[in-house]
Amino acid sequence: GGRGLMPSVEAGVPGEKMSPRESDASGWDGWLAELERACQGLGRHPQKRPPPGSLGVSLSGVQITGLIPSGPAFLSGVIDVGDTILTLDGHQITPDNAVQYMSGEEDSEVVVEVKKLSGVRKTQTLTRANSQKLLSM
Repeated sequence: GGRGLMPSVEAGVPGEKMSPRESDASGWDGWLAELERACQGLGRHPQKRPPPGSLGVSLSGVQITGLIPSGPAFLSGVIDVGDTILTLDGHQITPDNAVQYMSGEEDSEVVVEVKKLSGVRKTQTLTRANSQKLLSM
């Protein structure tokens, strides 16, 4: 297994092998750079930054479809399943940018404006919680 993952290190001369150091960017170095890019954000580099903060909500587009019971949104008592997120920190939220504005550092605050199913708008300041702790509860 795994043969398809490794770059060829064959040199131009039949029978002659090159070390990874002698290869060009399309060989080991390019492959390793590609692997490094592919692993970004997969938790392979825990020393680089702390786990991201979470509001404890799941979304479909901009509508809240789930709340983690111990999460900031649930604990606020203001945000409910079915609410539509209108703005985060004053930024209008779309399905394309929702995750970008929802994520942030643990313990950072975000001002959330939602539209309730009744049509009423509510604004609440939430403090992002440690996403790994929330998911393990």
